[in-house]
Parts: sequence; C-alpha cells; structure tokens
Amino acid sequence: MKRTAGMILSLLVLLLPAYAMAADSYESLFNEYSKLSGKSTRLSYVSLGDRFFRVYAASPNSKNADYALLYAGKTYKQSFEIFKNRTDSDMAVKYLRIVSTNYTTDAAADAYLETADIYIQKNDLASAQFTLNRLKNRFPGTAQEEAANNRLQEVNRLAKRSDDPVDTTFTIPPAVINAPVVVPPVDLPDDSVSEFTPPAEEPAPADGTTVVKEIRYFSNDEYTRIVVDLSQNAKFEKHWLKANKEQKLPPRLFIDIQSSTVQSGVPTNISIKDGLVSSVRWAYNKPGVTRIVLDSEAIKDFTVFQMGNPSRIVIDVRNDQVASTKPATANKPSTSGDSSQTLAGVFGLKVRTIVIDPGHGGKDPGTVANGVYEKTIVLEIAKHLRDLLKADKDLKIYLTRETDKFIPLEERTAIANKYKADLFISVHINATKNGQASGIETYVLNTTNDKSALDVAAFENQATTKSMSDLQGILKDIMLNSKLEESLILAGAAQRGMVANLKLPKAQDLGVKQAPFYVLTGANMPA
Repeated sequence: MKRTAGMILSLLVLLLPAYAMAADSYESLFNEYSKLSGKSTRLSYVSLGDRFFRVYAASPNSKNADYALLYAGKTYKQSFEIFKNRTDSDMAVKYLRIVSTNYTTDAAADAYLETADIYIQKNDLASAQFTLNRLKNRFPGTAQEEAANNRLQEVNRLAKRSDDPVDTTFTIPPAVINAPVVVPPVDLPDDSVSEFTPPAEEPAPADGTTVVKEIRYFSNDEYTRIVVDLSQNAKFEKHWLKANKEQKLPPRLFIDIQSSTVQSGVPTNISIKDGLVSSVRWAYNKPGVTRIVLDSEAIKDFTVFQMGNPSRIVIDVRNDQVASTKPATANKPSTSGDSSQTLAGVFGLKVRTIVIDPGHGGKDPGTVANGVYEKTIVLEIAKHLRDLLKADKDLKIYLTRETDKFIPLEERTAIANKYKADLFISVHINATKNGQASGIETYVLNTTNDKSALDVAAFENQATTKSMSDLQGILKDIMLNSKLEESLILAGAAQRGMVANLKLPKAQDLGVKQAPFYVLTGANMPA
C-alpha cells in the first residue's frame, strides 16, 4: 500500500496566505519589464515575475489583473529562454494557464500563444497543438486565432519531420479539440416524435433483452444528471429535437435504447422541475425500443455515456454551454473575490465550496491488505481534511459519504455538481504487486496511453479492458467541457505540496498523471 499521510496535506498547502497586498502598480512594473535586457540577471527576471503576480493576487478583479498575470508568465518565459532553467518554464506555464482559463480577454488569448511557444521550444509538440487548438476554439475570428493557425502549420511541420515520438503528457489529442460537443437540433419525421402510451402489460424480456431497472436523477438549476440503470450494457441512440409548436411540445432530448424493456414499477413520468429539466418520461417507440425523453426549455449542452459493472446510461445536461467566446473588451475576469488569502489569489481559482470524496465504501472495500480496508482509511483521511479546512470560515466542505456507505461512482460527481463545488477531490490509496513500491501521485481526467495509469483507472472504475477503451472514446467527445487546465493547476500544486511536506525523495514523487476515471467524468469543476 502506498503512503497516505500526504493526502491530508494535499489542500492545506494551497490555502496558506502566500502574499501580502502588493505595493507595486501594474504600470510601474511594466516600465521595469520594458527595460529588461540580455544583461539582466536571472534574479531580476524572477523577482519581477513574482511582483507582477502579487499585483494580480492582491485583486484578481482589478482593471489590469489579467495583464499583470500575463506578464508574470512572460517574464518567467523570457528568463527560461535566456537561462534555460526548467523551473522558470514551469512557473511561466502555471501563470499563463491561470490567465487563459480564468479570463475571456485579449490577455487570455495571448497567454495561449505564449504557452504554445514554450511547448514548441521544449519540443512538446502535442501540448503545443492542444494549446493552439484550444485558443482557436475559444477565440474565433481574432488576431490571435490567425497567429495560432500560423503556429500550427509550423508545429505540424515539425511533428512530421521529427523522428521522436510525440510527448503526450498533459495533452488531449488534437482530434478531441475539434470534436463536436453539442449536437445541433434536428427535424425528424413526425412518427419519430409522436407521443407513445406504454403498454398495459410489461412485455416479457426475451433472451438478450436489456431491462431498464430504474431511472434516477440529481439536479440543481444549472445541471441535471439522469442515470438509467440497466440489466446489461445496451446499444442506444441519442437525439436532440426542436420545439414542436403544433403539438405544443418543448425542446427535448431523447435516448432510444435498443432491444429493451422496462421493469414494472418504473414511473412513466418523473417530475423534476429544477429549472432545467421539467420531466423525464419513457415509452416504447416501437417494439423492443425504449425511448426516454427529457423535456426542457433550457438545455444547451448535453453528454450521454454508458458505464458498466453495473450497467447504466448517464445523461448530463447543462444550461450553460462550455464553449468558445470572443474576448471581452473590458479587462474583466471570470473569477471573483479579491483576497490573496484564498486560492483565487494564489491559483486563480474561485474557491468557496469543496467536495471531498472518500473512495469506495459499503460493499466496495477498495484495496485490502493485512485485514485493512482502503475504504476505512480514506474515510478517516477525508474527515480529518474536512475538519482542518473548516478552520477557514469562508469555506463550505462536504463529504460524499460520512459512513461506511456504498455510493455509485456517477453519484459522487453528481453530488459535487449539485453543491456547485469549486473543487472536487477524490481520495484513494493504491495497491501494487511490488511490495517495495511507495510514493504519491495525483490524477486528473483525460485519455491516456500509459498502461500503468490505465490499470489504476480500470481498478477504480471496476471496468474491463474493453469498457476502458469505450470510455476513452467517450472522453474524446466531452473533454472540451472538462476543467482539464484548471485541474492540472490544482493537481500540480497538490502534488508539490504533498511531496514537500512529506520531504519525499525524488523517486517517491510519482507526479501528476492523467487517466479516464469514471468518478471524475462530468465534473463541472477542477477535479
């Protein structure tokens, strides 16, 4: 079993006051920046970069906060280019990521370009491609998009010329960036949108027929997760329909489950009325095809995916599409709060609510060694972490479970979304066949080719190799809705804090990794 003490420290280090109110102004620092030259020392660059950051941290909502943060990153970037110190490139990327993920201004678009330049210099071409494609998606029709297109041509040329394999660390394949996330409304023949009355008697399941056992939901006014429990995995189709004024039908999303029937006792109409989804209803579209319909006036974005062991279809709907927006003309960040005493000041993340998820529970013990259950240890860690964080009266802390209770993986993320959490932390202890193994690692949600990371995710997902492959395919359709960049900022800070506080040797710093975890899928916050 791997060390557990570091998990307690993962968030504590993030909440320490990092900077006092800065005396510098953005204008005075920019004047200093313009005077830097090749004769300047590395200390001059690093010191100026830190002072730029303090201006941002003192008031993330101020007029020039985004540009102060941008130039913190640019200053560290220039230091890296001159002195070739990897720490400088890491700091530059960190600050530039905060700008690009938390603002919709020109500074954010420029930050993507600066980040891509760093990746190109380090020959991390896949990360450069991801960053430039993300810029194009968020800032279409801008000068920065044109610059991104020019850089992409160069990156693609370098990628074809290079004999070395592309480093896929911290990246999403370029195909993911261009994948459509929102399915546009379509008009279908009248018979496909007709209302059906369920038969008086439930048809007897034939061999190979999937049985819909239950329909559950979790919701608030911005997010609803519908879970359809099945007897086995099934083939299904999803469609989004425009409103039908003649039949007085609202816009609706429906799922057709092939070769299926519905278990007796499942309500034909479930009223939700959360401001997003008014109801969920089902009927037989045709013999053997169960249609599940979500009625809503407000759905703008949805994701549908299937999970196994046990089988279920998960439907996530939102009323605010996470998609591209043009930069605002004013320098207004998407974050709020002006205190450097919080994560908003230190990492550019608005943090008021944290959901901590003790892994496993109830009938799912997690890993077991020498009569000790993972589910027991992580619950104690989570409770201790909650009590420590409660010392900050501005924070609201919730646990997904407070007892030895089984909670399905999809419910854990739904709880975080329902509470509108700003951070979601799932605590686990890994097992290994190597009795000498030891260390700390932090995961975020993404696709990966790393076999060891896939093995960890498969165990946590209780999934087979085939279903893991299916999940990787699903993620390619939903990663644009993820908080990958913010999650990487959080994960990197947590990993560094744990390693530093535990005083671990380098060999036990297993780093930040990416893998397709069900428990993180659909999280609306850094997770």
